[in-house]
Amino acid sequence: MRKLIILIFAIIFICCKQEARADGDNKLSETIENVTYQKTKQYAQDTCDEVDNIEEQLSSDIELDLKKIKNSLKKYSEKGCVKATYLLGREFYFGQFKKNLNKAEEYLLIAEKMGSIEAKYHLSILNFIKGDCNNGFLRLNDSSKLLNYAKLDLAYMLLYGKLFSNSDITEKCDLKDINRGVRLLSDLFKEGDLYAGFELAEIYYYGKIVSKDKLKAKELYNNILKARDINEYYGMVDDIMLRLEELVNN
Repeated sequence: MRKLIILIFAIIFICCKQEARADGDNKLSETIENVTYQKTKQYAQDTCDEVDNIEEQLSSDIELDLKKIKNSLKKYSEKGCVKATYLLGREFYFGQFKKNLNKAEEYLLIAEKMGSIEAKYHLSILNFIKGDCNNGFLRLNDSSKLLNYAKLDLAYMLLYGKLFSNSDITEKCDLKDINRGVRLLSDLFKEGDLYAGFELAEIYYYGKIVSKDKLKAKELYNNILKARDINEYYGMVDDIMLRLEELVNN
């Protein structure tokens, strides 16, 4: 009996020792994984900071080495930088790289899966260009919740079956929802979008898709002219002054 008791205690001791060792190994493994994750996260952030500089260069007027920029973006994209992947897709269709619709879509789809709302927006445009109105609308609707320029495009699509930002779309999509389109323009104007305000005023002025309301149009035109940065919109100001003059004469 005594030998049996000693044997039982020995087994318990060995089991506890192995469990403690396993627990220590797990903690060590978790520590290593955490350090690795933090280093990877920091590296991704550092590379994306560099990609911010590339994005600024792409939007500037300076002469660029596009081959070098393309290779840099590919390198950062492979390291997990979402913005680099998005920019590759954007530039292959909408930017300065040689236009390649397939490559644009390939990179934008990857960036969308990585969580890029900008990629989702540009994919919506590619969908519309291809005549895929359903997927185009779904993506545009989602991206409009976070991007005001996507919201303006959505308003145009609902009102006219085309986009404000892109003239490559020749086939109109039958997605009209006049009331929602007008509401979106109104919301955007309240947020300071003068293009949206001007389009809304034009809608009421001409009365083509809503009932003509020249008093409402006049109010909107005058509110646009009160904007602080109105002097930056030369063509718009000329059009507004012409409309107001016509309203007075009529």
